[in-house]
Amino acid sequence: MSVCQKRKDAQGRNIGPWFMKYPIGRDPLTGKIKYKSEKVGYQKKLAERACQDLEKAFGPMLIKDIKPAMVEKYQSQRLQEPTRYGNPRSTANVNRTIAVLKRMFNLAVREELADKNPCWKIKMLSENNSRDRILSVEELELLMKHLPPHAAQVVHFAYRTGTRAGEIFNLTWDKVDFPQKLVGLEAEDTKTLEPRVVFLCDRAYDILKTVGKIRSLDHNRVFTYRGRPLKKIKKAFTGACRKAGIVNFRFHDLRHTFNTNMRKAGVDQSVIMKLTGHKTPSMFQRYNTVDVDDAKSAYRRLEEFLSKEQDQNAARTKKCSHGAPGERS
Repeated sequence: MSVCQKRKDAQGRNIGPWFMKYPIGRDPLTGKIKYKSEKVGYQKKLAERACQDLEKAFGPMLIKDIKPAMVEKYQSQRLQEPTRYGNPRSTANVNRTIAVLKRMFNLAVREELADKNPCWKIKMLSENNSRDRILSVEELELLMKHLPPHAAQVVHFAYRTGTRAGEIFNLTWDKVDFPQKLVGLEAEDTKTLEPRVVFLCDRAYDILKTVGKIRSLDHNRVFTYRGRPLKKIKKAFTGACRKAGIVNFRFHDLRHTFNTNMRKAGVDQSVIMKLTGHKTPSMFQRYNTVDVDDAKSAYRRLEEFLSKEQDQNAARTKKCSHGAPGERS
């Protein structure tokens, strides 16, 4: 029986992403069941569904009895199943489940609970997840007008830092260094499981200063709503986009917007990758050389670029409100 859980810090509080814990056999000496854990994601419901999906597909079968044909059948059936909202299931969703399954079998082989990994030759489905949707300065200002304060702080922080949703919602005050104007994310806080430093531009710094004026004694989370840790802003974000007339835009696109703005500001790609935690083999050696001065310079250039964009937008708005020269009101 697999279960979903989080790791705990020294104070016994849940931290980081959700893990799927599943049995792999019994200890020959004690007879106790041995378990392994695999990272699933930052959303509990997704982790729970991953456990339920795997149990539904293979039930109480022994690891050694699961064959490649069974995995392929499960992969095909999974793709045909709609999501709980009735939408078509994405190939990326199915691939994530298969990836978890592959990892589980690799651990089973390592522990000599299985001779082969039945997922070894299972091909991942082709994904087309590329998006080029970014948020313009004008759209950002419109969006801010329709967001409640707690959600606006999260959106603007993501817009200015390029951090992922999970990194923001799970951020704790012990990771924030105000004197150095940075956030130090540990390996367990990031999607890539590698530590990363998030440098704070003036606007992001001000957001954390504002949020930090009122802190809860019950928890250490940075972003809150009515004193409780903020877990998501999907309802507020979707509603604000609708009211502002912003279509085809998701929260994660704020990260793509940050990357694009950095590039437009003239920041080198290797520096952007280091700041956002993107990692590919071809770029590894290059962005490994990025230092603190590179990072601070990048954020200064980004601030200058965004400031210029905002000034131009304000000028356009003023011109439209007064009318073109020679026009009569």
